[in-house]
Amino acid sequence: MRKPKTIGAVTPSSPQLVKKMIKAFDFEKIGDIIEFGPGTGNTTKSLLSKMRHNQKLIVFEIHPVFAKNLEKIKDKRLVVIQNSAENFEHYIKKHKLNKPLCIFSSLPLSYWKKPTLNKFFTAIAKEISKDGIYIQFAYSLNRHTALMPFFKNIGVKFVLMNMPPAFVYICSNKE
Repeated sequence: MRKPKTIGAVTPSSPQLVKKMIKAFDFEKIGDIIEFGPGTGNTTKSLLSKMRHNQKLIVFEIHPVFAKNLEKIKDKRLVVIQNSAENFEHYIKKHKLNKPLCIFSSLPLSYWKKPTLNKFFTAIAKEISKDGIYIQFAYSLNRHTALMPFFKNIGVKFVLMNMPPAFVYICSNKE
């Protein structure tokens, strides 16, 4: 609570929200996955339970307590990076990853200023694979227009069973 810009919610994501986010991704596809803002790790653990043995999950968590707790998850496919998601491009190169097939995000984007948001979405659109998807949850629809210049297709799902209720944006550049 003392650092509101590093924590996007007062409660962890509900199982229903996590399920809605994960349902949007086809785990039969081969490719690495990135997660921004995993917090307490609800989505992280669900992703790991669905992932193939040869996939990597790179998570970016800026909050030191959450990052330390995520490091306690013993799974060789998981790489925890305690750094801002804004720096993810550097780590894709450092870990010699292919373009990620999917990026899951729980970042509190409502705190971000428009120039930072545009730079971030530009990087995501550039780095994600051509068949990849970007999945973002938010508590309002106000980021829909911010995503439009960067993705050809944007679907929105509503999740009532979350505190507070949330929207899941499913973004891609697939033809």
